[in-house]
Amino acid sequence: MILFAPTVNSGLYMVPAGGGVPVQVVKPGNSISAGGQRYPEFLPDGRHFLFSVITGKSEESGIYVGSLDGNR
Repeated sequence: MILFAPTVNSGLYMVPAGGGVPVQVVKPGNSISAGGQRYPEFLPDGRHFLFSVITGKSEESGIYVGSLDGNR
């Protein structure tokens, strides 16, 4: 699986390494106010990942955890 952010404020998407249709796994505004979700990095289990959220509010910016099934 490849995780990526197609634009600054689009959220994060996943796509199989062999190709296919991207699926959104982190939506902007889902318990995180509008801001950039960037730099996803898989954790050792291959299902969960860390990503940065960059907003204008320091209390919302930081490192978050997500999963390929869309739960955080």
